[in-house]
Formats: sequence, C-alpha cells, structure tokens
Amino acid sequence: MALSLHDDHHLSLHLELVQLTRGLGGVRLAIADGVDRLESLGGVRALGFPNVDAWARERLGRSGRWLGDARTLARRLAGLPLLREAYLSGRLSTSKVELLARHLVRGDGSDILAEPEVIAMAATSTVVELRQRLGGHGDDTRRTWVQLTRHVERLDAVAFEGALRLMNALGESTRSAAVEGLLAEGLTTLLNRSELAPDLVNRIANTTPTTVPAADGAATDTEIGPERDLSSNEATEPTNPTEPTNPTKPPYIDPTIVDVGLLDLELRALSVDLMRRDLRLGELALEAERRRLPFNHGYRTVDDYYREALGVAPSSMAARVALARRLEHLPLLKATIEAGLIGFETSTLLARVAAPTTEEAWLALASISTTKIFREQVDAAELHARVDGLPVRALVPPTFEDVEDVRALEREVLTMVFSGRQDSDEADPMSEPGPMSVPALTVGSDASQPAMLGTVPLRLTLPDDLAAFWCDLEILHADAGFPAGTFIAFLVASTLDTARGMTKLPAYGDIYLRDRFRCQSPVCKSRNCTPHHIVFRSRGGGEEPSNLVSLCDVCHLSLVHHHGGHLVVSGHAPHALTWSARGYHSDHGSC
Repeated sequence: MALSLHDDHHLSLHLELVQLTRGLGGVRLAIADGVDRLESLGGVRALGFPNVDAWARERLGRSGRWLGDARTLARRLAGLPLLREAYLSGRLSTSKVELLARHLVRGDGSDILAEPEVIAMAATSTVVELRQRLGGHGDDTRRTWVQLTRHVERLDAVAFEGALRLMNALGESTRSAAVEGLLAEGLTTLLNRSELAPDLVNRIANTTPTTVPAADGAATDTEIGPERDLSSNEATEPTNPTEPTNPTKPPYIDPTIVDVGLLDLELRALSVDLMRRDLRLGELALEAERRRLPFNHGYRTVDDYYREALGVAPSSMAARVALARRLEHLPLLKATIEAGLIGFETSTLLARVAAPTTEEAWLALASISTTKIFREQVDAAELHARVDGLPVRALVPPTFEDVEDVRALEREVLTMVFSGRQDSDEADPMSEPGPMSVPALTVGSDASQPAMLGTVPLRLTLPDDLAAFWCDLEILHADAGFPAGTFIAFLVASTLDTARGMTKLPAYGDIYLRDRFRCQSPVCKSRNCTPHHIVFRSRGGGEEPSNLVSLCDVCHLSLVHHHGGHLVVSGHAPHALTWSARGYHSDHGSC
C-alpha cells in the first residue's frame, strides 16, 4: 500500500531533503570564495602543492573538477547579487541557479536578461520548463552503465591492463576513456582493411560513442557506480508541499584572514561540514527511494524528483546514494567520515573495495597515504583481482610488491613504446602474432609459469553506448578473418603499433621510464617530467640514479628550488624518499 502524501514521516523526510539540498549552496560558495583568496595569497604553493587541483584533492578531499565548477558558479554570481541571494536563502535550487547563471551573463559580463524578472520566472517554473525557455541547454542526461564480461586468456588480460595503462599515460584519466581509446585504435586498424563489408564498417563508424561529460558531482567509472532502480511509474502532476528556505546564516570565511595556514584550516573545516551533509543527504535519499517517496509525490522517475523537487543533478545524487548504501555495511568507515578524517574522494574509493572484514586494514592504509597514492594502491588491488578473475569487491589492501608489480607493468609498456618497432619492416601489423604482442607483460610471475595460464573473466563497467561499440567491433574483427589471435590481443597490438616509435627517449629518459613518466611528488599527477637532483649538484650531488627523481616543472622549479623551498625531498630514489611540505608529509618514496 502506498504511503499517503500526508503521512507525517513521509512529509518530514521530504522536507529534510529539501532543507539539506537548499543549504548546500552556502557551503559551496564559501569554499569557492575562500579558495580564490587562498590562491591570491600564494597559499596553494606555499603549502607545497603544484596547483589548486592537487590541493583540493588532498586537503578538501574533492576533485579539481568539483572545485572548478564551484568557483565558476561563484564568479558568475558575483555579478548577480539578487540571484546569489536567492541561492543562499534557498529560494531557488542549485539546478535553477546554475541554469540561470549560465544564461544571465555573456562572456563579456554584460546582462542578457533582467535579473529580477528571470528570478521571478524561475520561482514558478520547473527546471525542464526553465531550460526550454532559456534555449534548451544544460540537460543532465546520465549515461546508463552496464557490465561487459568476457572470458579471456590470463596473458591477454594482463596485456589488456598494460594497454589501458598506456592510454592513461597518454592522457585518458578514467578506465572507460582508456577502453574507448583502445577501441578507437582497433577501429582505425580495421577500417584500413578494404575487403571488410562497407555496410558494417559504416555502421560502426557512425555509432562510435561520444563521451558525455559528467555533471557536477557525478559518479564516474572511477567512483561508485549507479545502483538505483530508475523505473518509471505513471502518476499525476507532482505534489509540491511548502518548501522551506534555508533559515540559517550562510557559512563564510573571515575576510581578514591572511595567514595561509589558518585559511587552509578554515576551508578544510567547511569541507568536513559539506561531507557530513553529503552523507546525511545520501542516507535520506536512500530511505526515500526505498519508501518510493518520489512516486508518491507524483514524479514519474526518481531523477525527476531529484531534479525538480530537490533541485540537484540526478547524477550527483546517484553518487551519494551509492555511498550511503555501501556504508550500511561499513560502520567503521562511516564513523571515520563523520569524524571528518577522510574526504569524499577517499570515501568513495574505500567504499568501492572494503568489506566489514577488511575496512579496518583499508582505513589504516588510507591514513598514511596521500589521496593520489591511495588511488594507485586501490588500482593495484583491483588490477590483481581482474587478472586473477576475482570479483573487484572486498579486496585486501595491496602489499608493496603488489603495487610494484603494477608499476612494472606500466614501465614495460612505456619501454616498448619508446624502444620502437620490434617487428621487421615487412611484417604485417594485421597478423596478430599471438595472444600477446608483449610477452614480458606479466604481473608478479613469469609468462611461462602455470600461474599465468588459463582463462579468467574480464569484467568491464562501461556506458551502454561504449559497450555496444565494443560488441560491434568484435563482430567486425571476426568478419575480418585474421589468421590467429583474439579480439583482446588485436586491441593491444593495434594500440602498441600506433604508439611505438612515436617519439624517442630524451635525456634522462632512463630515469623517466623508471618513474613511469610521472611527477613523483606524492600529491602531483602531472606527466611533464624534468630531472631533479635530490642532493643538488651545487652541493656535490651526482648523476647516479639514486640521486635523480622525476618532477614536473612546477614542483621542480617553483616548489623545490624557488621561494624558500616549499617542498623538500630527501633520501634515495626510487623507494627511500621522504617528501615534506607545509601541507603534507609522505614517506612513500617513488610514486
């Protein structure tokens, strides 16, 4: 029996959800304003971070994209005082304010529409109606994610993981984007075969997926995936009970603060407050979904309820709900989040891999790792699980050797890329010499050992259009009639064939290969490498590999050498390094 709209608990749940979502704007704008001031004081680099994205990831526990979106909105609202006030007071939802802010101001800052009239229009319009009136832009259509499973030779699985890491090195930051890159290379190779059926070639070429940017706060394939039932339920027009505005004073940071350390602490406190709100919001939304509250309020889908009644992007709510669902079985992790000891980025990583029997061990590892290093540790555990054909859930934390195995895999791929073509000039690149073009690519064992033989399930969580592209390309590969080799081996070979010989190793290339062409700072994700002498040459430091480490230009020149040494690295490369800055300390060595 459906709950009545007048049920007290049902209504109070809805009102608390509205209250929480309308209160997010003040925290978000306060963080954005505080970060602008931190940057103006040179605080990001004074704390030892190369850029604001790295600072946000490590100190706020938020992605650089999340912070960038918040700062963009704050800057737009700076010239729209009435809209800003409506946002802070809770009179207009986040979805409506973001939509209006994009349309009220041109790139040169001049008004397009009168602010008071548009705000009045927004107050009596749904988000869909408002979007249509303003030109139909900014739709928050979420991609549907599906799991694609293939049983493959273990050697093929390892080679596939190596090729994905090569795509990561070439700039594809997510797993699904790397898979899309491999498929694009395979398609290019197949399209060069003139004997393939033109209609099939055209069909696949015309349905190659276009990556849809995730909305603010959206869960990506590197975060917790969607687990909600978004089934439709026909209903009448939505019921809109009186929605409270936010009665509390919006948070702010004292504008007189000039000490970057104190400003950093204030911003971290705001981030903890925001994380607790997100956690509570996810718990309430999960309860609302289970009680079918959106349908009982007259909304046909859960997404409609989030977009219209709560005024937030459905994709951002999906991430919160998924986290809340998993935390029901992880009480220690939940308590750690509530205590403000970890941020949203680390929380989603932990919830992805931890189980009640392993959460304590994972939390211990996270407590001594930067967010950058912890993500690499989670990736290592997941890669080993995929290669062994195990479910990527309830994993134990990786050992040092596990992480080094994965790093060695990436080094091997990069070494092959920079070593040039290994085939003879007359070799047919379409001949697919075997299950792996790269027999040295193994994780923790020799390719000739029985441990690397046999089949394992390769499980990929992909957007539905990308999964369909994979299936179509498999058909085209089968129709091509290659004499030997599997589809996975073909993708790996196509990718390596394109990458090989594209460039030559520069000076200090052996050091860059050892460090996988990554800045070795424990908080920096740049791949723009320069050599740094741990003991400066002016102080007698030599050219031995143990005294050399790869750093990006900013970490090398702005943090280590200039401005009083905001970042200090000591010890011996690659595994006995200590990193010290005002904002962090790490003994993880090479990253």
